[in-house]
Amino acid sequence: MNNAPKLHFVHCVNYENVGDWFASPLDYFAEYFVERYNVMYHDIDFIGWNDIAQNDAVILGGGGLFENEPAWQKAINRLLDSCGCVISWGVGFHRKSGQAAPSPDIDFSKFALLTVRDFEHASGFEYLPCVTCMMPQLRKERSIVREIGIINHKDYAITESSLDMIDNSASLETITDFIAESEAILTTSYHSAYWSLLMGKKTIVAQAWANKFEHFECKPALLKELSSQSVSAAISTGAAVSYKGWLDECTALSRAFFERVKTLLEAHIPKTSNASATVDLLKKQAWAPIPVYKRMGEMIGQINILVEDIGKRFEQIETICELLSGEQIKSEVLSETKETEEADPGFDALMEQIALMSEDNLTEWILEGFNKLPGDIQSLFINYYKQFPFWGALDPDNNVFDALTARAHVISGKFDDFIWLYDRLADARSKNALYAILLNWVNFNNETLGRYTQHNQLEYYHLDIFPFRKNEVLVDVGAYTGDSVADYITTYGADYKRIYCYEIMPDVFKQLEKNLKDVPNLVPQLKAAGAEPGVMYMDYGSHNSSGRVSDHGKTEVEVVRIDDDITEPVTFIKMDVEGAEQDALLGCERHIREEHPNLAISTYHGYDDICAIPRLIDKIKPGYKFYMRYHGGDLIPTEFSLLAVWEE
Repeated sequence: MNNAPKLHFVHCVNYENVGDWFASPLDYFAEYFVERYNVMYHDIDFIGWNDIAQNDAVILGGGGLFENEPAWQKAINRLLDSCGCVISWGVGFHRKSGQAAPSPDIDFSKFALLTVRDFEHASGFEYLPCVTCMMPQLRKERSIVREIGIINHKDYAITESSLDMIDNSASLETITDFIAESEAILTTSYHSAYWSLLMGKKTIVAQAWANKFEHFECKPALLKELSSQSVSAAISTGAAVSYKGWLDECTALSRAFFERVKTLLEAHIPKTSNASATVDLLKKQAWAPIPVYKRMGEMIGQINILVEDIGKRFEQIETICELLSGEQIKSEVLSETKETEEADPGFDALMEQIALMSEDNLTEWILEGFNKLPGDIQSLFINYYKQFPFWGALDPDNNVFDALTARAHVISGKFDDFIWLYDRLADARSKNALYAILLNWVNFNNETLGRYTQHNQLEYYHLDIFPFRKNEVLVDVGAYTGDSVADYITTYGADYKRIYCYEIMPDVFKQLEKNLKDVPNLVPQLKAAGAEPGVMYMDYGSHNSSGRVSDHGKTEVEVVRIDDDITEPVTFIKMDVEGAEQDALLGCERHIREEHPNLAISTYHGYDDICAIPRLIDKIKPGYKFYMRYHGGDLIPTEFSLLAVWEE
C-alpha cells in the first residue's frame, strides 16, 4: 500500500438523487486536486477506513450529512478521530420535521475548517453555499415553454397535478433544462429549489419536510398547504421572488473557499509527483460504485460480450474432435505463472462494521442499498431472481425481499464461518474474491467485484491451482451440454484416463451425448448425484440450465451415490448442480476421504453454500487447501467456485 499522505473526498452517493450525485467539490476542482494529490473517493455509507491515515486530509461534503443518519454521525466522528485534517465543505444540516437530533453528537471542534450550506443556522457556523453552484449547466438560457413546472423529490412527490412534472432521479441535463424552460418551479427537492433560485426562477417549496429548506440565503416561498390557489398566491403576492445575481455571489464564495482549502492542504500534505497514477486510481475506485452507473452503456456492452462468450463456449464443444485428432495440447503451453496480488484490507473493515450490526440492522442496510439503485438496475435484479429463484423471491411491489434479506440472515448467522473461510483461503486472489462477493451482498458494490473477477482462465480449471496430471479420472457432476468437459480438454488436453458425466435433464442429456459423441473414454450418465440412492423428480427452472431434483414433478430421476456408482479411484471432481452440491459431496465421501481428488465445486446456488461447502469438505477430510475464484458478472455475484487441493 502507498504510505504517502492522501486526500480523501467523502459524501453521500445516491444514484437516484442528482443533487447528492454532484455534491462533491471534486466534481468542480478536480484538475487541481488530482494533479497535486493522491486522491481517494468514498461513499459515506461505506468508507475505506484502512486507507485513511492520521497524516491524510479529508474533504467532507457536500449534501445534508449533519444531523441526518446516526451511522453518518458515527462515521463523521470516526473521520475526525482518524485524520488530522478534516474539512467541511458546505455540508448541510438535514433533520426531518418532527425528528429528534440523532446521536451521537458530532464533535465539530475537531474540524480543521468548517463551513455549512445553511444560512444563519443556529449553530453559528460559517456559511458556504452548496458547491453545486459551480455547475456550468446553471447558466443555461432557454425559451420559456411553461409557466410552472414541478420537480419532485422521489420520496416526497406531488402526484395530483396537471402541470409538467419530473423528479430528482432525472439527469442533470434534464433537470436544468426543465428549470431553464420554466418561469417558476414548484418542488419538494432541496437541490432543485437551490438550482431554481440560482437560475433566477420564482421558486416554491411544497411539503418542506426537513429544516434545510428554511436556511437558503435567498428564500423560496414555503407552502404549508399545497393547492392550486396557494401556488398562484405565492406567485401573485411576491412570496416567490426571482433573484438576480445570486449565482455569481455563490460561485465567488466557492472559489474563495477553494483558495483557503488550497492553502490549508499545501501546509498539510506534500505534493504527489505521480499524478497520472492518481487519475487511474480515481477511475478504478473501489469504495464508490458511481462509475458503474455512469457507464450504463458499458454495462450493456458487457452483457452483449457475455452472450457472445456463450456462443464461443458452444463452438469449443463442436471442435473437440478437432482438438483430439490434431496435435496434442501441451500443458507447458497452457501453464502460466501464478499472479502476484495483495489481500485487499477492506475485508477487515467490512467485517468490523458488520460485527456491530444486528441482523435487522444489516437487513436495513442491504434494503436501503437496493432502494438506492436506479430503476433499470432494480428491474435486472427482479428479473434475475424470477429466472433463478435459488436465493429467494424479490418482488418489491408486494413487499417481498427474501432474496436480499437472506443475505443478512446468512452473514449474521454464519459470521464466524466467513472469518474461518477467509483465514483458510490459500492466496490473496481467493481472499479478495470472498471480500468482493460479501461487499456486493451488503452494499451492491460493483467495482470491487469487477476488479477481482478471474478473466484469464476457464471457470473450474486453473493451471496455477490444478497443474496438468496424466491419467486423470474426472467426474463432472452437472455436466449440462458438455461445456465443462470442453473446458477441461481445452485446458489439459486429452491425456486423461476417463471422464464421467452426470446430468439429470433428459433433453439436455441428449445434447450432451451429441456434443461429446467423439470424445473417447467418456461415461455419460442420466442420473442425479446425491447423499443416498433413490428416486427423485425433475423441477424445471425457467432457464434451461436451472433444472434441479425435488420431491415432486413429472420426470423421474435416478439418484446415485458417486461412491457406489464409480468404483475406480477418481482424481478430479467438478460439481455444478443447482444447490444440491452438499448432498452430492456427501455421496462422494469415500472417494474424498481415501483418494483426495481435486475438487472444483460451485458455491453460488445458496447463500450459505459459500461457507457450508468448505466446512463440509474439511469435515470429510481435514487438510484440503482452499481457493476461491470468481468468474461471474459485476452486478449480481454468481459463478464463483471453491477449488480444493489436497496437501500431501
